Amino acid sequence: MLLPSYQENKKKIYVVGLGVTGLAAVKTLAAAGADVVAFDDDATNRAAAKANSIALLAPADWRAGDNIDMLLLSPGIVANDSKAKKSHAAAVRARELGVAIRVDVDILFAEWGDKRDFVFITGTNGKSTTTKLVAHILASNKLKAAMGGNIGLAALSLPWLPDDGIYVLELSSYQIERMVHPVPQVAVLLNLSFDHLERHDTMEHYLAIKIKIFGGDKTGQPVPKLSVIGVDDEFCRRFYEKNKDRLGLIPISGIILPAGGVGVKDGRLIDNRDGASKVVASLPMHQSLTGPHNAQNLAAAYLVADHYAVHQDDFAQAVKSFDPLPHRQELVATIKDVIYINDSKATNVDAALMSLRSFQRIRWLAGGELKSGDRFSQLLLAADNVAKGYFFGAGAKTLQQVVMKKIDSSVFDNLAAALAAAHRDAKKGEVVLLSPVGASFDQYKNFEERGRDFKTRVLAL
Repeated sequence: MLLPSYQENKKKIYVVGLGVTGLAAVKTLAAAGADVVAFDDDATNRAAAKANSIALLAPADWRAGDNIDMLLLSPGIVANDSKAKKSHAAAVRARELGVAIRVDVDILFAEWGDKRDFVFITGTNGKSTTTKLVAHILASNKLKAAMGGNIGLAALSLPWLPDDGIYVLELSSYQIERMVHPVPQVAVLLNLSFDHLERHDTMEHYLAIKIKIFGGDKTGQPVPKLSVIGVDDEFCRRFYEKNKDRLGLIPISGIILPAGGVGVKDGRLIDNRDGASKVVASLPMHQSLTGPHNAQNLAAAYLVADHYAVHQDDFAQAVKSFDPLPHRQELVATIKDVIYINDSKATNVDAALMSLRSFQRIRWLAGGELKSGDRFSQLLLAADNVAKGYFFGAGAKTLQQVVMKKIDSSVFDNLAAALAAAHRDAKKGEVVLLSPVGASFDQYKNFEERGRDFKTRVLAL
């Protein structure tokens, strides 16, 4: 990644958090000529950084005389106090010294946002699938596109693109929160549901962060050339109704056909922007893109593709060749006419509910660390699709208590035991679905490790 302004003006950058994002930032900024110092709370990561000749500076040792121009804080590290979490020491010190706190995506966008196209995709659920789908469709149609951001590819590790290049970035609320002017050429907000409230405190604050990508505030800030918003949840729907004309918002839905937008009617994806109800495709368009939530993801991808002049037939052909992300309604195996699905990424109620609504006759594996503020009773909306629940880990008993009146269930110590029981009970034509509701940290490093463990155990069957 080329960063001309950092090559022209030697700056001193303090990078805190040396995971994938932080290490990519250190490497790219140093290559651009910046003076980089770093820190990580984990001693192992600090030792690795030191072994790679990365200069270290502890927040407690940061002095005004160090002349640091910017604190680049990894997205997951708290910079602003919430009810549940306090600011990291480096963020506290930055404010004391008047040093700007930024995020890596903001550096990329500030450098190239007026010279290249950027597509920002955010939402509580579905943003990774939609980001990869959009990037795949654009690349399949010979457009120069690079994908990154919250999807696991650090923004500052992405390749430099030519003049007609398009950066397709998945953004979390943590990233948008620290961006100065996050208004791209194309902005997509898929949905909003109860999540991350330990960081943002209220849904109002959570929404306020997400909608920054649409711009158009009272200072005369510009708006994107294309602004897309899902209307299948109450929070986004209310925002759309109040601001659709002012911001030029185009609605998408996986449930209805919205006026002036793209949605679903009679099992087909339809473009209704001009009221002509043009049929785009029959649903589902891909075996891994089933359910209303994926219909909404496809509606968003279609609008972005159309914005870049991808023909409707070419859009459909690209969707057919889409390689889905792992751990998101991922088909693992079919054993004796029983289907095994890995949806380990479903770490909140709304994500799990989407999967539960996508299948019938489900042997449902769920558990882990449940998130405060999540509305677990909503899971009962899909109770008729569940043959039995197999709950494991820290949240097992809570889930059983929530669903006990409508769903038969058992509690297990771990995923292995839950899977063994579900496999033993499953009958021909049923689906064994891992869609956990909770985070993985009670028994795994992350949802990816949990998903890999599930897949390994299924394949061993």
